[in-house]
Amino acid sequence: MRERGLTLIELLVVVGIISLLLSIAVPAFNSWRLKASIEGDTQDVYAFLQKARTMAFTQKMTLWVRANGRTLCINDGTVNIDCIRLENPFTGNVQISDRGTFDNSSIYYSGGAHVEPGYSCVVASLTRVRMGVWDGANCNPK
Repeated sequence: MRERGLTLIELLVVVGIISLLLSIAVPAFNSWRLKASIEGDTQDVYAFLQKARTMAFTQKMTLWVRANGRTLCINDGTVNIDCIRLENPFTGNVQISDRGTFDNSSIYYSGGAHVEPGYSCVVASLTRVRMGVWDGANCNPK
């Protein structure tokens, strides 16, 4: 009569195969997670700029959106009106006039990770806000 079950050798082979597969999958997953995080933060910056634009236009005041590391704030020149926390570091300043127009500047991801997210910056032209990819010097809108 033959007993059913796994031998120690079979169990070690299965554990070895699983370890090999995990060693391949984990770095790819971490890279994907970082890309998704940067893209999510870029969307948050975009939405925050739109919120600041509405606020500047409705309250008839000049505002600045300033990104400093993981903090993004709407500022009236003296005090922060509203701030949000980002998962990744961003840099840049955008001025919004009391008419809701921008000063042709951008806010971009400044973390230096070697991944290529679909979006890593937000560029504000005179009347339009667009997400794009930072090339090290400019935000190229998509």
